[in-house]
Amino acid sequence: MSLDNSLGLAAQVGADYMLNYRWFINGALRWIYIDTGASFNLNAAEVSVDSIEIDSWIYSVTLGYRF
Repeated sequence: MSLDNSLGLAAQVGADYMLNYRWFINGALRWIYIDTGASFNLNAAEVSVDSIEIDSWIYSVTLGYRF
């Protein structure tokens, strides 16, 4: 399998909530958009895909400690 190089868009927003002086919780929301092409071999025949679109939302909640 071979993927073409491409550039995409990304955006992120998030916030920290301090539990006390050292510990905090972080929440974040990310959006990623990538459009690329691909090709792969299937039983000695090369198959090409014109466009693969990745349009995803990523949610995260993390626990952090400040030193």
